[in-house]
Amino acid sequence: MRIGLTTKLLLMLGVTSLVSVLAMALAARWSFQHGFLDYLGQQELTRIAPLREALLPIYARSDSWEYFERNPAAWPRFVDDTLQPDGARPPGPPPGAPDEPGEESPPGPHAQGAQAPHELGPPRRPPGPGPGRPPMPAPRELLGLRVHLLDAQGHQVAGVSPIAQEPFRLPIESDGAVIGWLLLSPPQWFEDNLAQRFNSQHNRSLAWISVGVLALALLVGWVFGEGLLRRIRNLARGSRQLAGGDFDTRIVDHGHDELSALSEDFNRLAATLERNEELRRRGMADVSHELRTPVAVARAELDALIDGIRPCTKANLEQLQGRLIALVRLLDDLYDLALSDAGALAYRFSPLDLGETVQAAVSQMEGAFARQGIALRLECDDALPMDGDRGRLRQVLDNLLGNSLRYTDSGGVTRVVASRAGAWIRVSVEDTAPGVAPEALERLFDRFYRVETSRSRAKGGAGLGLAICRNIVEAHHGSIQARAADAGGLAIDIRLPADRPGITP
Repeated sequence: MRIGLTTKLLLMLGVTSLVSVLAMALAARWSFQHGFLDYLGQQELTRIAPLREALLPIYARSDSWEYFERNPAAWPRFVDDTLQPDGARPPGPPPGAPDEPGEESPPGPHAQGAQAPHELGPPRRPPGPGPGRPPMPAPRELLGLRVHLLDAQGHQVAGVSPIAQEPFRLPIESDGAVIGWLLLSPPQWFEDNLAQRFNSQHNRSLAWISVGVLALALLVGWVFGEGLLRRIRNLARGSRQLAGGDFDTRIVDHGHDELSALSEDFNRLAATLERNEELRRRGMADVSHELRTPVAVARAELDALIDGIRPCTKANLEQLQGRLIALVRLLDDLYDLALSDAGALAYRFSPLDLGETVQAAVSQMEGAFARQGIALRLECDDALPMDGDRGRLRQVLDNLLGNSLRYTDSGGVTRVVASRAGAWIRVSVEDTAPGVAPEALERLFDRFYRVETSRSRAKGGAGLGLAICRNIVEAHHGSIQARAADAGGLAIDIRLPADRPGITP
């Protein structure tokens, strides 16, 4: 069964939200049960603080806790008497009076020199039932059974209930020295019915919050997933249309995320494919024309020679040979371009001096330029060492010089400059008018592209030479670009790595 993207997104968000909510609930419960109980324990430590002052006279009588060691039962009564205000003291002997004849009783909190508990803060209302107040347990039930007395070494001296968990500690000091410790066991407040109801309500609240968060996550995930899936469907539909040959397909996406960037890339791809398809169709028409024209002319001239219409002279034969040579050159260009596109164009890299190659190319073309009335000037450094294919680089120079010879007006100038610039060798071929429109400069290296002005088919060329030059230069890890020359014509700039290929700018 195929699971859709929206379903996967909902499952992912649902599982993630559920795990997050459960973790949050467990963390909240742990924090509530431990952090809040710790807070209660610290609050209760402040309530038993008066015990320290009341215990100092008892310890001072014998410099020990001997009294509570001999009378363990006196400890709970001492805690209750010390912590309860006067109005809440249970009936019985007052503090400081012996319970039995001959039994010594510790001085109570109201003995001479002791500070009454109510003096440590505002007097508390006695516990007990009253208007709007639930019954409250006596202080003994709250604290008396949970308070323990330890000596300075940590040995238990007095205390009723065992210490089951890590208690809260309160030091007892005299003259800057610790003489004992008061330990308060953690409160077991979950045993109270009111506390249990509060805990149950807290757990129900956490459960409802978890359900609400999960439902909200699924709702947001569904809305977000539908919007995301709709944009993906648009891309998929556009891809199918593009694969079917509809190259004018475009994706409209107004977002600002990765899908928007993907849509922009898709539109650029569609525009490139549309332009390539246009070039392919126009190229096929141009190739058919370029092949058919010289073949038709050569056939007509050959028929005229056979029929005796034209005399079979050397001049007529040379003219026929020129048609065939042009046809062979065009076929060679097509073959080289096909090999270059397939990455099968053969290159033989070896150390060479590009300056010598430039000088040789210019020397060979000087006669042709002179016959056209065009001045050919060369500025070349003495040594331009690099690694490359001498024959392919010479092919690039011959193409550039041939284009300049073909399209430069008589009386103009073609200037060739070759020099070293850091880790690069720069070669430029500049000529005079006519020039190329700025919008056509970027397309000069497209195959079969020709400027339909003075640089037109009337002056020859099938629009393949610059495309082949670009492939050869890029195979040498260089770059080639066209620009408007300062003299009014066209300038072709080549940059090749010096000494070794593969250098990046």
